[in-house]
Amino acid sequence: MGAYAAYLTARGLRMATPASAVAALGVDFGANVARLAWQYRQADRHARERADELRAGLLALRQRYQTVRVVAHSLGCRHILEALHQDATDKYDETVDLRPDWLHLCAPACAEQDVQDVLSMGAARRNIYVYYTDRDAVLTTLFRAMHPEHSAALGAVGPSAGLGAYPGLVTYDASDAFTWRVHTAYAKRFYSLALPPG
Repeated sequence: MGAYAAYLTARGLRMATPASAVAALGVDFGANVARLAWQYRQADRHARERADELRAGLLALRQRYQTVRVVAHSLGCRHILEALHQDATDKYDETVDLRPDWLHLCAPACAEQDVQDVLSMGAARRNIYVYYTDRDAVLTTLFRAMHPEHSAALGAVGPSAGLGAYPGLVTYDASDAFTWRVHTAYAKRFYSLALPPG
């Protein structure tokens, strides 16, 4: 702070008042929230519009490899579940089961009621792993602000329907693995969180 004050004095400027500092922080916070909301809306729209492209990618993986594992994070979870749910059998070979063998959903940014159909049908051949924590501030605040009609994101509270409602579903409360920076930390911590194939 002292160096900043010296810089302002040398430039003939005066020190910021507490009110102007708070106002600047408020403007910065508001701009960041608006940017996050815009990015979320864009990604949410793309998840629905480009689900067909992801289905084509899953088909290519399934035809090339015997075992397919998919790890998705946040809106990527919505994207993969949308692709698996989409009824596009007229474009694809019905004899090929596009579902991955294992599907890891890290902090899914979707409401359970929006994806319960695809979870009920079995989104993976073997297991679906849902990693969630109520410490994820992005999902507990921004998701609720963007979707006031939903109670919470699946990545914040986990599935409420119970384990028996969805075939092959395994849940993991990742709260102990994170501090306060949760949402973006999955990428760095997933190797230690990943549940073994079952």
